Amino acid sequence: MELSLRIRKFYILQFLTSLLFFTPVIVLFWQENGLSLTQIMLLQSWFSFLVVALDIPTGLFSDHYGRKHAIIISTIFFLLGCIIFSAGKNFLDFFIAEGCLAIGVCFFSGTGSAFLYDTLLSYGKEDAYKIVEGKSTFISYASIAIASIIGGLIAKISYRHTFFFMIPFFSAAVIVSLLLKEPRRHKKIYKYSIFTRIKKIAKFSLFENSELRILILYSSLLLIFDAYAVWFFQPYFKILNIPIAAFGVIFAILNIIIAISAKYAHKIESAIGKKLSLNILGFMMALSLIAMGKFLFFFSFLFVFLIEFVRGFSKPVITDYINKIVWSDKRATVISLRNTIRRLVFSITSPFIGLFGDKF
Repeated sequence: MELSLRIRKFYILQFLTSLLFFTPVIVLFWQENGLSLTQIMLLQSWFSFLVVALDIPTGLFSDHYGRKHAIIISTIFFLLGCIIFSAGKNFLDFFIAEGCLAIGVCFFSGTGSAFLYDTLLSYGKEDAYKIVEGKSTFISYASIAIASIIGGLIAKISYRHTFFFMIPFFSAAVIVSLLLKEPRRHKKIYKYSIFTRIKKIAKFSLFENSELRILILYSSLLLIFDAYAVWFFQPYFKILNIPIAAFGVIFAILNIIIAISAKYAHKIESAIGKKLSLNILGFMMALSLIAMGKFLFFFSFLFVFLIEFVRGFSKPVITDYINKIVWSDKRATVISLRNTIRRLVFSITSPFIGLFGDKF
């Protein structure tokens, strides 16, 4: 019952921080405030740059000072970013808001998964990680799906109101984070400096362990292509002449697909095996992107469902593979390293994707 209560608190936190009412209209909100696609992608580049700079140090902070402290800081910056977004009116305002969200993401990146795994490990239940991570991802994206439908309705009043409605829920998330209980961690190592630890962990992850290297690079590549696609979904839907009112419903369905694929990822993976699970992810991503570029008709939006299936399925499965390779003292840092690689590539390339979008 104690383990169940700990996990349940984390589920509640995931639900609250995933009530992103702005999801179906965020690009339209930025465009309404005078931003071009290039500026929008510059914001994402800035976001990714900060994550690159902070993701590994915040992962180390989590490994050194505790998962709970990192999560508390994360929720505070999420709330701050939401408040600034709700009042923002220009590129600079959104630049600052994105910075706050990036800090929040960094403190949660890696830490959330490590928190769940270490909590289960403390009770000898680490074999249930794929199931628990899958449920956590299911709750997160189910929450986003609910928020997308509500956000679409709120957007009829004002795109800006989608941020106002998030503030009380993000405030509640801060309170829930304070109620979390720090899991007991295993094999703590503090004899090296932070920079030495980063070097050692990066060397181990990318050069010494070939299986871990492949998992990190492959999952990073999948998520990079997913990130490109996500920021063009809304303009793409407009090209297809889909009514704005339907955006919330479509994004809700997208997130339901992510949620379901995450929740049942462990069953699918058990049925088809590790090798086929990894191979099918790349195939589905490539097929979807090529099809969206090749075919432009009203129902072309259905291809994005395959892209989001990849996102939902990959997190619990690939993260579980990584967790089983690394020890607790470096688990959050390794996961953060993977995210850093993904963000670094995206940060460098996304402005050019935005320029291409503005031109063509």
